[in-house]
Amino acid sequence: RYLAEAIAAAKDASDFHEQARLAKGQKLEFKNLASRLRNEARGCDAETDRYDAKAAQAAKDADDLAEEVDAAEYVLATAEEQWRAWYEDWRAGGQERRAGGKERRAGGQERRAGGQERRAGGQERRAGGKERRAGGERLPDYYATLGVEPGASNDEIRVAYRTAMRQHHPDKVQQAGGDEKAVEAAKVKTQQINAAWQVLSDERKRAEYDRLRQRSRGFGGNSGVVLGSSSVGSDVISAETFADDEGAERAFLGEFF
Repeated sequence: RYLAEAIAAAKDASDFHEQARLAKGQKLEFKNLASRLRNEARGCDAETDRYDAKAAQAAKDADDLAEEVDAAEYVLATAEEQWRAWYEDWRAGGQERRAGGKERRAGGQERRAGGQERRAGGQERRAGGKERRAGGERLPDYYATLGVEPGASNDEIRVAYRTAMRQHHPDKVQQAGGDEKAVEAAKVKTQQINAAWQVLSDERKRAEYDRLRQRSRGFGGNSGVVLGSSSVGSDVISAETFADDEGAERAFLGEFF
């Protein structure tokens, strides 16, 4: 009986040893699994950092785009306001446009008898006076307005335009504590910047503008040309230029809008 019990005990001990060996093997497998999971966790952390960096860059790009959208919306609102003012002035305009005033109704001195400017071409139109003959009205220096050189690339002009619009935006001037006079000055400045952008961003208009600047040097001036002699004039001069010329005003509105 004792021998049988000893044999059974030895068998149980062998089973325990086998179970212990299997448990050690499982423990090693669990250790390896835990090591792999830790490595995968480190990889997930690195991937999370990369996504966080991408998200931060995307947020920054969104802020920059929002500023550009604000500037574009202001330019659009300003253009729409100008167009409405010009349209109302053209449709129901003053004495000259609305009731066929002296110049439009009775052919005033300029329209009826071809006054000095309309009839005989005036000093500028009749005899090619000093201002018309030597360069006439001064063509604005759009390169100086945007702060770039005449040979600047399209990308440099685009960056300079956006920078100038952000710097002189009336809302920023107002937020910085500027008074009403400063805000109005900022509006005028943004209109000048927008006029420069409309010419310099268009290859055809820029080429014509550069030709006029080059021609002005032949007259001994640094920027003066007769604006009315070029298609660029319809983009760079104000609506007041057409105050006495309904046909020119229609051409201006048709091209600009």
